[in-house]
Amino acid sequence: MNSESQKRLTLRIIILCFASYCFFPQFIPEKIQLGLLLLGTFLAMAYSFKSGFLTEVKLQNISLLLVWVLFSLFALVSCLTHHGLRPELTLALVLFAIVMLFASIGTGWIDETAWICILLLSVYSISTIVLCVFPDLYAPIKAAFFPMEVNATDYRSGLTTHYSNNGTYNALGFIIASCSFLFFKNRPKHKIIGVLAMVFFVALFLTTKRAHLMFSIVAVLFVYLASSSNKGRFGKALLVAVITLGVIEVASAYIPAIADTIARFTDTFAANNLDDVDSGRHLLWDFALSGWERSPIFGNGWTTYFYVWADGFTTTIIAHNELYNLLYETGIVGAAFAILLICASLIVTFYLSIKSKSIECSGHLKTSLCLQIFALIYGFSSGSLFGSQYYFMPYLLAVGITVSVSLDLRASMPSELSASNKEVSSVG
Repeated sequence: MNSESQKRLTLRIIILCFASYCFFPQFIPEKIQLGLLLLGTFLAMAYSFKSGFLTEVKLQNISLLLVWVLFSLFALVSCLTHHGLRPELTLALVLFAIVMLFASIGTGWIDETAWICILLLSVYSISTIVLCVFPDLYAPIKAAFFPMEVNATDYRSGLTTHYSNNGTYNALGFIIASCSFLFFKNRPKHKIIGVLAMVFFVALFLTTKRAHLMFSIVAVLFVYLASSSNKGRFGKALLVAVITLGVIEVASAYIPAIADTIARFTDTFAANNLDDVDSGRHLLWDFALSGWERSPIFGNGWTTYFYVWADGFTTTIIAHNELYNLLYETGIVGAAFAILLICASLIVTFYLSIKSKSIECSGHLKTSLCLQIFALIYGFSSGSLFGSQYYFMPYLLAVGITVSVSLDLRASMPSELSASNKEVSSVG
């Protein structure tokens, strides 16, 4: 095996280590999960050092990721000193931020990561559709993998323990596949990826997850309309929307699963107030604000949020709104730190996506932008940004893509970017 083959094999092992932890935690014992994280981190560091990370990368050019590493370390210290509920998850946050830092040495890993993620996530899209068509298959699957999980119900939760998790995986697959299809049109697998994007959309629709469906569409549509140079992009988007709505309307008369999703949207728009459709999240938000009032400056500690519902048994460990979660756990200091860092990451990505003249770099930046927009809209409305690995890992992946492309742009077009990037060099 030559050195190039060894590098590609190492890269794939690294990607699979973190992708397995992110996408299949319900199938992997916790000790093995930690082992995968440590192995992936060690291999990533060795891979980067061998590629010249120490000699070719300047600290000021990766300062955005350096600050993300500092934030993750702050979270770990906060978790340990306040006896947080999930130290292993917080350690995963630290390790993945470090891996993204070392990944900035080049951009060759981005395509490989996107393709592996699409393939792995397609397991959830295909299984959702198959279980919807053949519902009798679900009972033995649940008995084998989730016998005690009350939230694992039917095709909507698919191969996960909760339909929200299934919605997240299918939304991520839809975003990554859609970006690969829309922004890399000359790739050999272009048509296959387009088909997979449609499969992800169908599966996502079947999960009945309103927020995941709407926010993923908004993210892809916004980036496509705002950054595409195609003069007919608005007409194409409108035509696709009309056709899609027409197909859904016709199919709902024959497929009950589609009618169920439409009914959830109808109930949402027919509701008189937010409390009727937020699934009790206002109680979680009120609890978070009450906890913040007890410790407004530095919060109660990372991953210390713990809400017990009225039945005395059901518990929730995230506030289902990242702002409330940050205020409760890190106070105004930690929340301000996180929000400034999030805004800086988004601004740098948007700025570079406008300035980049390279189709390849521009496509990667648009993918990063889509993932960030989805993560932020969902996380700061009804979900979470740091509450689980399938939230923070795709988000930090997007930030890592931005910094890697930024370094690539500086190396390939120094004269063009030297002046225009001065204002972002300190964070990019």
